[in-house]
Amino acid sequence: MATDVLVSEQTGHALIKCKDCKKVGRIDFTVTTETRAFNGRPSYSSSALINGRTHRLNAYNTLDGVLYKYADHGCDGRSLKVNRVKGIFVADKPCDARCMGATGPNCSCSCGGENHGGSHSAW
Repeated sequence: MATDVLVSEQTGHALIKCKDCKKVGRIDFTVTTETRAFNGRPSYSSSALINGRTHRLNAYNTLDGVLYKYADHGCDGRSLKVNRVKGIFVADKPCDARCMGATGPNCSCSCGGENHGGSHSAW
């Protein structure tokens, strides 16, 4: 019996900031979601690809939790904040150094979040 599978992928970026040392890092990720029919109901499974490693996502292993694990920045502080970038495309607002050096999650310029925080090192 053939099973139809609907696969969707979403790419994104996250900025992780340490409240103790103020260091900010950027992590890129891809979330893949598979939807299958199981006993007449949809069944979902998701995984995240981060730094070449695949992580299965569920109620206990969330995307933010997995991103948090990658924040190895050398500080002994445990005060890390994970913010996924939320980009809004605005055609008449050029992307500039303020966007590339941003430490907050919101972007509203011509890159639509693609370059947001890009000048920060990857963790």
